[in-house]
Formats: sequence, C-alpha cells, structure tokens
Amino acid sequence: PTFSNILETGFTLIRQYGRDSAPVMIRLLEKLTELTKKVRNKESLEAIEKQVSMIMNSCEKFFPENEDIQDARDWYRQARDSIKQENSSN
Repeated sequence: PTFSNILETGFTLIRQYGRDSAPVMIRLLEKLTELTKKVRNKESLEAIEKQVSMIMNSCEKFFPENEDIQDARDWYRQARDSIKQENSSN
C-alpha cells in the first residue's frame, strides 16, 4: 500500500462519519497539519492536501456555526501553508 492508500483508509471513514462534528473535523485538520511536517515527498503531500480540501469542503457544507467554520478555516490555512513550505523545501 502507498502512503495515499493508508491516509485514505485512515481518514476517509472518520471524515465521512464526522462531517457535521466540528471537534472531529477540526482535529482531523490539526493532525493532517502535523503530518505534513513528517513526510518528505511530493506524492504524500498531495495526498494530505486532497484530504485537507475534502475536510474543508465538508466543514463549509455541514457546520451550522460560523465560529466553527472559522476555526476549521484557520486549521485549513495552517495545513495549506505547511504543505507549501514542505513542497518548497523538497
């Protein structure tokens, strides 16, 4: 299995089941942000970016509270910034 397969297996079901739970989705974004600092290749970073984007789409679609959406956006930005930083150092 590739990193992408492992990531998809580990995060997709949680993302789908927890899509309307701010604590679950924000924690996924937080953990993916941390994970960007551990991987060293472009394919892995692309897999993380895909998950981060899908999570953010769900947050904007299913979160009823603007404050929760803003918290998710903050983590989304941190994840994207970390991905860009890691991409530029590779």
